[in-house]
Amino acid sequence: MGKRLRGGPVWLGELGFDGDQQADRKNHGGPAKAVLVYPAEHYPFWLGRYGFSFDDRGLGENLRTRGWDETTVHPGDRFRIGEALVRVTAPRRPCYKLGLNQGIKDLAVHVQATGRTGFYLAVEGPGFVEVGVAIELVEAAAHGVSAFEVNRVLNIDKFDQSGIERVLTAADYLPGPWVEKLLGRRASTRDEPPRGPASLAAEDDPRLFG
Repeated sequence: MGKRLRGGPVWLGELGFDGDQQADRKNHGGPAKAVLVYPAEHYPFWLGRYGFSFDDRGLGENLRTRGWDETTVHPGDRFRIGEALVRVTAPRRPCYKLGLNQGIKDLAVHVQATGRTGFYLAVEGPGFVEVGVAIELVEAAAHGVSAFEVNRVLNIDKFDQSGIERVLTAADYLPGPWVEKLLGRRASTRDEPPRGPASLAAEDDPRLFG
């Protein structure tokens, strides 16, 4: 949390950027969470909601990007950023610590509920990355399930049967415990009437990226 902008080329290795320290590697970090991406386009929303900017402190991201968000990436997609080859792994599931840096107790709840979670990258080919480099798609995952949809079904519309079925088509790319949770929900809802997406307040609707 409270990361600062770095200039010039920075080495990106299997466990993240050179010099990046993670205080809780048991719950955060590791090869599947080497890099947290957060879209710059989300910051005006938080400014409007809370009345002050998060731009300086950020929301824990290692990379702040433009034109690249949870609706456009899919677990398993592979990209080149500068010299590094990366793979999208999963949307972030924010914990309470996210709000501590901003002094907002329920910030993590709202980040998850709106779908503005950010997403993680694994590093398949280390290399140098610097501000302003292009993000180039190398290979798209065949399943077509976005990181946004994974968060929606896993954390918001938890018993959306059709959503569960769609997200499970990406099971090979998702964390094992997430897949087990979705399989359990699918089994528990088979005898119930079909349910679609839950009804949410407009300001928290994860389909709205205003």
